[in-house]
Amino acid sequence: MLSILLNIIRIDVVLELVSFAICVFISLSFLRAYLRLGSSTLALLSAGFGLMGGAMLVRALTIGAAFFGLFGRELGRSLTPYLFQVELLYSVVRVTAYLFFVLAYVLHPAFRREAQAAVVPPAVLLIYNPAFELMSVVVLAYVVAASTYNWVRSGSKGSVSVAAGFWALLLSHLLFALTPLNILLYFAGHAAQLLSLLLILWGALEAMRG
Repeated sequence: MLSILLNIIRIDVVLELVSFAICVFISLSFLRAYLRLGSSTLALLSAGFGLMGGAMLVRALTIGAAFFGLFGRELGRSLTPYLFQVELLYSVVRVTAYLFFVLAYVLHPAFRREAQAAVVPPAVLLIYNPAFELMSVVVLAYVVAASTYNWVRSGSKGSVSVAAGFWALLLSHLLFALTPLNILLYFAGHAAQLLSLLLILWGALEAMRG
């Protein structure tokens, strides 16, 4: 049982590092698009994905160090008592990043005009926060609606990919939230998250090309 849990955590760390790399590319792509077009929406999306990627990197490295001695056994043992706090911090930073996404669409000119039951193993709980998943679903629901509306209204380059990416990101958090029903949903959530980041990256590259 312990070896299965360790394998789950190992896969989680690898997928998180892949997601971090994609987030960096997305953030830089939106930043380049912002420098070309001067849109505050693009700047906020860049900042949000930068925060998201940073949180993923810190979480992956901390878990890797604690469980697998990534930076030495001594450091790993000293980090283990703080895993729960790191997961809470990760959750707060991710939700903050999602609030940047909300703000990006709230400040978008079009929107300014419109405004006028199973048990999860304890070891997995160290890398899984159900409250964060549910909070993310609530916040992302607005981002999904706003990005879809932006695509339908403007049809701007990359908007369909970004909207589809946020739909996939929302799905990933729904799957993560349902993990207690079946551990396979956790991996399905990771797959949906990777798909969402790739879609948003494609949209960012299209926006950058103008």
